Amino acid sequence: MEQQVWQRIEEKVGVLLALTSDTLYRIEFVGKNGGKEATEAATALLGGQDPATITSGKSQVIPVTSIRRVEVSSGRDTVKFFSGETDKPVKVEFTVKSGDDAPAIARTVIEKTAISPEERSEDVGVVEAIIAPVILGVIVGFFWALVYSSASSLETGGGLDTHQGSSRSRGLKRIILMVAELLGPTGTLVVGAILLIAFVAWGVKQIVKRPQRTVWGAATT
Repeated sequence: MEQQVWQRIEEKVGVLLALTSDTLYRIEFVGKNGGKEATEAATALLGGQDPATITSGKSQVIPVTSIRRVEVSSGRDTVKFFSGETDKPVKVEFTVKSGDDAPAIARTVIEKTAISPEERSEDVGVVEAIIAPVILGVIVGFFWALVYSSASSLETGGGLDTHQGSSRSRGLKRIILMVAELLGPTGTLVVGAILLIAFVAWGVKQIVKRPQRTVWGAATT
């Protein structure tokens, strides 16, 4: 059977994308042995085994003739296929491993569909545009709140117990304590305000000048 296989495998999670002459498969393995199971399945597929015979906890199957839209993310690391076979569109999403080319995967699949090979660029939606600043901002904000709390505690004679918890937890506490001692409560507030302004500016920039994704096929999903 003529088929192509792409894979992204980690220790506990493995995702395979397999393309036959008429069908696209996304096969996912999750769990303690997810990476091992995915590696074994990938080897079998590369050896010619029919993807339909591969069993996993989560899989998606769509006929390539039903694909009406393909997208590649602005970061060029994720490809999405939208099927219009049913009233509710089915989305198959695959994030490539480092070194793989998401646009090349998209073009390979498109060759087997009725979609025009002509590609275009579209602005991403507002939510997609600001998701990175929001997520990173929340993480940094939480960390900075711990730094300020520690700085305030140090000023009143308290502090963090850096001897309890896991090695990772102790290491994080030491970093928080070091920054708190360096900046103090006032310095922490000043730097926190600067960080807030920076994240807001980043979010505004993402909205005003949105990243663009590469698209083939229908104008909407």
